[in-house]
Amino acid sequence: MLEHTYGWATDDYLTTYFKETVPEAADYRKAFAEGTAGPRFRRVEKVTDLRPGDLIAIDYNGQVPDNTGHIVMVREVKGTFSGTADFSGETQYAVEIVDCTSDPHGVYGLTTYATYPDTRMVSDVDGDNFQGAGIGHMMFYASDATGEFSRYRWSVNTSKTTAQTLTVADRPIAAARVV
Repeated sequence: MLEHTYGWATDDYLTTYFKETVPEAADYRKAFAEGTAGPRFRRVEKVTDLRPGDLIAIDYNGQVPDNTGHIVMVREVKGTFSGTADFSGETQYAVEIVDCTSDPHGVYGLTTYATYPDTRMVSDVDGDNFQGAGIGHMMFYASDATGEFSRYRWSVNTSKTTAQTLTVADRPIAAARVV
């Protein structure tokens, strides 16, 4: 997407700042977190500072074979969310995102799904959904003490279990804005 949108996003730029011509999600997360993504990116540390167009990179930390992580573009921060998968000392935010995935965000038909849908999800029948580029919703948590990312959930109706709600210690998160 960067190469198709910005003239500066050349193989030379990507190699210089991300060490690869085709960086993966973990590469973006590391460069965003360390502030080494070059002069075209500014780190966004607080969830409340996210704006449309910002990129959020999640590093799967070697937990998923053949997948370094996930990267999304913010479309809109829909606001705070509570009542499901709440954690003491953290505020949860519903974030509408644009991404490319084989696993749409959400469970079709659950009570919260209509408010936070995914354009790839067309029914509750397994295998009947689309894959690829689309618009969905993810839940990002901020530490009440710092405002920084503390964890995430894949969707608004993903459960609170450890496997479904992952902390930044398990899967580091960093965000940046194209400037």
